[in-house]
Amino acid sequence: MNLEEIKLILENHPLARDIDAISLSFIDFNNLSSQDFTFISNGQKLSLDDQKIFYDLASVTKPLTIGFIQFIASELLKETMFKLLLNHESGIPPWGLLSKNNWQEQISNYEVKKSDVAYSDFGALRSQIEFEKITSKNLYDECSILWDKEIVHWSEVDPNMCLKTGERGFRPIVGDVHDPNAWVIKNKVSHAGLFGTITGVNNTLMELEKKFKICDYFLSQMKGQKKTRFINAWDSVEDKTHTLAGNHCGDYTVGHLGFTGTGFWIDCQKKVGVVILSNATRDGWYRKANLNDVRKKIGNLLWTNK
Repeated sequence: MNLEEIKLILENHPLARDIDAISLSFIDFNNLSSQDFTFISNGQKLSLDDQKIFYDLASVTKPLTIGFIQFIASELLKETMFKLLLNHESGIPPWGLLSKNNWQEQISNYEVKKSDVAYSDFGALRSQIEFEKITSKNLYDECSILWDKEIVHWSEVDPNMCLKTGERGFRPIVGDVHDPNAWVIKNKVSHAGLFGTITGVNNTLMELEKKFKICDYFLSQMKGQKKTRFINAWDSVEDKTHTLAGNHCGDYTVGHLGFTGTGFWIDCQKKVGVVILSNATRDGWYRKANLNDVRKKIGNLLWTNK
């Protein structure tokens, strides 16, 4: 990908006022190669830098944990309960504040029943609980084998390599997880909590392609059945006119977004992907318009050049 094209999008974009840095990766899954860029903001514009930054991946944690169940324990997908949980069709409430001492009991007490799609952090947590109960294995232990060394739980990250993602109790959040439930629980959970560099994320996605041929896998999943928004905890594109992947993405595009300003998308037919990591929640939870504009423009840059 031409650096000048990227600079034209980012240079003097108002996003620079909202973030400290943004890292991008363009992945070619055919050749298992990538081009990575990190831009550091001075508040007015973004300039190229090679600094290694660990970003709070937020909900990108989901495809990298419970989203691996389809690869490491595919037999569980025969259970209706798992299909409903992973595809956010379980009827479990989407969110709420949890207690460190009884969160598992609360999540386990919800009835799982077929419902319309409703994105649910609680459903993601229930998926982890059920996986560990049935297999007697730790989900993080099983998944981390496939992660690059630069994907880590927030309790293991060096705060000096992290950016501010907001405030908690009038103090900046730097190196701690942004998500309030993951922060209270402290355990390694499936809905949020992973930190990673741009290299860590793209190497992990390429490792999945190498071992499981994920482009072909998700292509077959989308072509072989009635199209649904989620494919076992990975998101897909339902409406190309509104997607943050960029409206020029292919019909068979999967990925996931993270609340803090992170995300990735893979066009499974073209076998190319884009990763975008930032700290867009630095100054507030809902300052996303500028980030979303860049997400779509950077995505379209890839889709229209391949």
